[in-house]
Amino acid sequence: MSSTMKMVGDLIFNRLEGLIKHKRTGEVLFKIAPRFAVQMFLKSYPSTHNIDSTGVKQGGGAFKFHKELVEHAVKVVFQAVCGTPTATDATVRVELYDLSAGEVVAYAEFVGEGGYKEVELDIDDLKARDKHNMWARFNVVTASATSGAQQVWNSALIIIYYDFTK
Repeated sequence: MSSTMKMVGDLIFNRLEGLIKHKRTGEVLFKIAPRFAVQMFLKSYPSTHNIDSTGVKQGGGAFKFHKELVEHAVKVVFQAVCGTPTATDATVRVELYDLSAGEVVAYAEFVGEGGYKEVELDIDDLKARDKHNMWARFNVVTASATSGAQQVWNSALIIIYYDFTK
C-alpha cells in the first residue's frame, strides 16, 4: 500500500480521496471531503459609518479563539468588504483585533475605495492566541476632509482552508 492508504483491521482509509472502505468487500463505508474551507462570519450585515473623524466606529463578532480551530489548517485569511466611500481622501482599516492582547492581528486597508480585501494570517501566530477574545472592527485611521463623508462596512470574515491529503 502507498503512503496515502492506511489499513486498520478490515478497514482501508484512503486519505487522498477521503474514503473508508471495507477491505474484503470494497464497499465504501464513509466518505469525507479531504479538502474544504470554513467561513466564519464576524460581521455579515451592512452598516454606514462617518469617516470624517478618526477612531474605531464599530466592532463586532466577538469570539474566543481556540488553537484547535487552525490545528490542521493549511491557510487562513481575513476578508473584509466595504462599499465605495462618499469621499476618497480617508483611510479605513477593517481589523481583526485581539481584545485579550490589545493589538491588531491583521487588517484590510481601504484608501478612498471599496471592494473586497483579503489578508493571509500567520497560523502559528493564531495558535499562540489560544483562548484570546477576538473581534473585527472598523477603524478610520485618516479622516476625510469632507464633512459628513461616509463609508459602508459590509462584512468581515475568517476563511480557514483545510487539506487532509497532506
